[in-house]
Amino acid sequence: MRLPVLAAVTFLSGCSLLGAPVDEDNFGEQYATLSCKVTKKCFRGNFEYLYDGDINDCIDENMDLYEEAEDYFNDADCNFDDGKAEDCLADLREAECGDYADPDEQENLYENCNEVWEC
Repeated sequence: MRLPVLAAVTFLSGCSLLGAPVDEDNFGEQYATLSCKVTKKCFRGNFEYLYDGDINDCIDENMDLYEEAEDYFNDADCNFDDGKAEDCLADLREAECGDYADPDEQENLYENCNEVWEC
């Protein structure tokens, strides 16, 4: 059974910022950073309202949410899938703002993200 990682992360990048492959140790930071960049670009009003325009506040909040989800998945003996994590970040990087706003597109967009943890 696969549990969606996004259930714990309220906002909607595969190599890391340093060029290393995506793995369990760096996925959360990359996901949080990308999520905040998307929110700032595509949902500017929400970004300004929630974070007063501070991307670091956004990243910190999203990292806190991701770490809570990660703790849950680790406690449940779930396995992290590096390939799905890379696909997730690639899909999110390639998406347009309209893809994030359309509920039907969101389902397709987050398909790999929802399978990063396998339980």
